[in-house]
Amino acid sequence: MEESISLFERLLERESDPSRDYYCSMLAVLLGSRFGSSGDRADLDRVIYLHLEVLKTRPPSHPERYNTLINLGSSLHTQFGQTGQRKSLYDAITLLREAVNLVPSPSDSKCSALNALSSALRTRYEEETRKEDILEAIELQKEVMKYDSSVASVSTFVGILFSQYKPFTGNGALLDPMIEMCEKSLATCEPHYSPIVQSNLGNLLRLRYSEFQQLEDLTKAIQLLRQSTSSLSESHPVQCATCMALGGALFEMSTLTKDAIIMDEGAAAFRRAVDHPSAPTATKFIAARAWAEVADRHDHNSAMEACRSAIALLPLLAALNTGFESRLETLTSRSASTNDLAIMAAACALKGGDLMAAIELLEAGRAVFWNQALKLRPPMRDLEACHPDLASQFMRIGKDLEAGSFSTGKNADGMDGLSLSEDHVKSHQLETLSAEWQRTLEEIRLLPGFEDFLRPWRFADFSACCHDGPVVILFTNPAFTTAVMMNKDYTKHIQLDLTLKEASGLVKMIMSVRSIGANRTQLMESAIEDLRDTSLEDDFVFSSDRSMKVVQAHVPSASDVLADILQILWVKLVEPIIRTLGLKVSCLWPGYYSY
Repeated sequence: MEESISLFERLLERESDPSRDYYCSMLAVLLGSRFGSSGDRADLDRVIYLHLEVLKTRPPSHPERYNTLINLGSSLHTQFGQTGQRKSLYDAITLLREAVNLVPSPSDSKCSALNALSSALRTRYEEETRKEDILEAIELQKEVMKYDSSVASVSTFVGILFSQYKPFTGNGALLDPMIEMCEKSLATCEPHYSPIVQSNLGNLLRLRYSEFQQLEDLTKAIQLLRQSTSSLSESHPVQCATCMALGGALFEMSTLTKDAIIMDEGAAAFRRAVDHPSAPTATKFIAARAWAEVADRHDHNSAMEACRSAIALLPLLAALNTGFESRLETLTSRSASTNDLAIMAAACALKGGDLMAAIELLEAGRAVFWNQALKLRPPMRDLEACHPDLASQFMRIGKDLEAGSFSTGKNADGMDGLSLSEDHVKSHQLETLSAEWQRTLEEIRLLPGFEDFLRPWRFADFSACCHDGPVVILFTNPAFTTAVMMNKDYTKHIQLDLTLKEASGLVKMIMSVRSIGANRTQLMESAIEDLRDTSLEDDFVFSSDRSMKVVQAHVPSASDVLADILQILWVKLVEPIIRTLGLKVSCLWPGYYSY
């Protein structure tokens, strides 16, 4: 393959060669194949660039335009899986719609276009839950089945139906036709496709077990998933998701059998998913988070390893090689689920009695964007004094990267080959800058005295802040709030009586004070709803019934609301911390407190 790639690279050097489009297309196919095995994003970026070059020469009247649209749309869909940039997904859908309209019917290309478009719509449904997307995807796949009933098409159709299925709604019988389709495919498919069908069937059986608790379903699911993972190569694209499913199934089985060996095997399966050499970062993050949650729930000794893996993937999930809006979309997507990760990791560490790890994980996992911005504007005094040229280079790259990665923009509804090329060039420039920044950072860390340059704070760094007084760190989870207190002599933590739901209600109540008119009333009602059935419910009763509707005549003044909130914070948070620190009214002011 490498020789063929080199050959077509040389052929493309001939600027005026009439076969240039053919060379671009062939090189894109070869690089796409190499990307499938290596996961190297540079190959995928080059594939997209080559398809864009071909698209420029194929106007709507060109007889082969639809093939280029299919290839480019599919590549952009893959790029979304790698980067989480929704613009890539939206562009892919637009291009594939055009391809479906242009391609002659019936033909193999028609099936390819329909398959590609239905898959992209399924992905958008899973991200945004647009019901019209999944319904359209089903209709498109039904159209495919008229011309192509191969195992691949059946698997795609089952996958789309599976995405539409909603667990725990009493309609578990809908799984049976999907399972039957997979079983028939497994009996007739070629050997090289068996592991993929086994993975699909194993997932379906596992879901049916969760609905009806039939042990044979879970047992068969584990058997199929084991067979699939053992048959697939470590770098196969399906291996990551299959290992994640196997890990979850094994932990479920261990709940029934109380077998520690099965639980260890489950942790090993999750570890294989997280360590997959070429899977998208988002997929590996989902695996790491699922592993952390299930290991913590079962008190397994791999819980801390899983939490650290998930936290380590956070900066990669929101890498600086994409724009601000793309990174925000990735972190807030339904699939990624980064919410409360740092709190969960810190709580897991505290459960194991590791205060130092709790503080380090909380710091590493919080405020991703803020930490990124600070890294692009680091304190450079020591580096400038010792290595001024390297400091200047690092600051220049950081400013350029900040200008691109923290800029915002709107997606265009329409596009052509030229506008897509411009977007791709900007994305590639950002990718190049990010790689250059990372290489320079690694070079700095090789210098004596700069080994920890821009690394997350360690426990010793926090301890060094205690020379002027205690450092207090608060973090809230669904059940309670934890206060970690450090000074130069000790570190301790206490549990405080404030839940995440109560904290959310107090935040909304403060926001309502700053608002006016209907917006204030709406925020106040939302806050009261959060405080329903909590220990704070009676502190904020502004209505005559339990409808949670604020009666205007009973709305308190802003000062009264703030006074109530301050009193709650004193009783539930501040006073217990002061008592634990042993501070008294007559104490001299110790310096300052950091929260």
